[in-house]
Amino acid sequence: MTRDDITITRAATGEDLNAVRALMGEYLEWHHARYAQFQELIEKYFDHAGFWEEVENLPGDYAPPQGRLLIAHRGADPLGCVALRDLGDGIAEMRRMFVTQRAQGAGVGTLLARRVMMEAKELGYQTMRLDTGWQQREAVQMYERLGFRHIQPYYKAPVALQDSLVFMETSLHG
Repeated sequence: MTRDDITITRAATGEDLNAVRALMGEYLEWHHARYAQFQELIEKYFDHAGFWEEVENLPGDYAPPQGRLLIAHRGADPLGCVALRDLGDGIAEMRRMFVTQRAQGAGVGTLLARRVMMEAKELGYQTMRLDTGWQQREAVQMYERLGFRHIQPYYKAPVALQDSLVFMETSLHG
């Protein structure tokens, strides 16, 4: 698989939204499989986020005009997704970045991140924030390469999760 084989589009049709729902389900399964020793934290994080309600109600907070829900494909095969939502004050949040195992290492995550950052900039956002687990080293390194820096928490996470999350931010006009 090469980057030229990959297309990224806005998830706009019912078929697109169903593909994103399937990817988000796979995202949760991946967390459980990869981080088996952190099951309780995974449950707290996704319960806290209202994950299944969010999935059912897509695009929800990620709907235009201020949000985005993007999906990466290779042909008809969905490979990954990412979402953007408005935090107010010119700040966008990148959420639900996920790349399937079959596409990991092919640059799909970087393509999705760059595209969502570009769309956020075009929407007039000044800053983009995100959170991720400290144990997701590949993701943290990718975000650092894209110009994100570590910041203090920008929302109040449940006490049980506070030491598990990394908060990051980048200027979209730097």
